Amino acid sequence: MSERLASDAFSEIEDRAEAAGVGYPFTVGTRHIELAPHVDIKESTYIFQLLLSNFGVNAGKTSRVRPERDFEDISLDAAESYLGRNNHDGSYLFAFPRRTDDKNFPAAVDKLSERLGEGGGANSVGPAKDQKDAFLDIVVWHGFADRRPGQMIAFGQCAAGGNWRRKVTELPSGDVWCRAWMFDPPAVPPIRMLFIPHRLTEEEWKTRSILAGVVFERCRIAYHSPVVPKHVAKRCGRWVTAALNTNVLP
Repeated sequence: MSERLASDAFSEIEDRAEAAGVGYPFTVGTRHIELAPHVDIKESTYIFQLLLSNFGVNAGKTSRVRPERDFEDISLDAAESYLGRNNHDGSYLFAFPRRTDDKNFPAAVDKLSERLGEGGGANSVGPAKDQKDAFLDIVVWHGFADRRPGQMIAFGQCAAGGNWRRKVTELPSGDVWCRAWMFDPPAVPPIRMLFIPHRLTEEEWKTRSILAGVVFERCRIAYHSPVVPKHVAKRCGRWVTAALNTNVLP
């Protein structure tokens, strides 16, 4: 039994290493796993997510950092990498509370439409009081030089906490979201994405993807954003240090 468990564990570790690519911070031996010598634990996206998944968003309180907010920035970076980065691509951090000048919902929809070149701005319908961002956290798009309608757009929701499974179906389809809140919805409906710092079981993959769209779990995020983005690196580093000082991984 113990040999089988060990074999299954190393099989999972090898799968994670392949899925995360250069973002996997450990080296795997025949009977051991250890931190790779080149890895700074304060800068590793994988380690940040590992601690977030194991200890939760309330860990590392002494750092005075809200890790779920930094997870949104990391997710946005991963999504940008996945869709591509050229002169006609773009992104927008829509999550509430917004860190831009577009504080209220209509202003944020107006700004998003302006940057997309589609959407026509906010319509006259606003979200319910408990839907300050209508479940939309990040938006990324892969555009064209002509700026004409019809481009690849993705709407993403970030779920850093342990309750992520109930969030799988919260974000409406891109078509429904745009028809609900935009005056003139984009010609091609946005696809949906879900970002979680957790690791899915093999059995969960297909069902979660059907319900949530393109799922970015810990390894996929680490693959596309192996190092914490510079603008949140200091905050993430403080949180990782505080989380490790107050917890011991199982």
